[in-house]
Amino acid sequence: MTRARRLEPIQRIASTREQQAAREWAEARQAAQAAQEQLKALEDYLAGYLSDYERARRERLDPRRMLDYQRFIARLEAAIEEQRKLLALHSAEAERRRAHWEGKRIARGALDKVTERIQERETQEQHRREQREQDDRRRRRDEK
Repeated sequence: MTRARRLEPIQRIASTREQQAAREWAEARQAAQAAQEQLKALEDYLAGYLSDYERARRERLDPRRMLDYQRFIARLEAAIEEQRKLLALHSAEAERRRAHWEGKRIARGALDKVTERIQERETQEQHRREQREQDDRRRRRDEK
């Protein structure tokens, strides 16, 4: 078995690991995107609710109702802050997964290059052997 052939299982493993890392990166990006969308939805909801609150203030609603608005706005703002933290976590995880995939991609590429060089050397060696054999046959034929 040639050296290049012996590296094939290692190449398959490296390729599988790179593909797995790419899938994990994609999942992390999707989680970050979902967190971003949820944050936008909360911010949009807050903007609408603040608009309602301002209108209610102008209409001079009763204090109890105004207090309810303020409490709900405070809860929305707290939810938005939590969502921002969650988005930051998901974004950091996506970046970590991207870096992990990049490392696996580079490692597989390096292994591919090593294998390619070995295959080239083996091919050159094979050609030299064949050439020597042809030369030997000619020499023996010429000697007769």
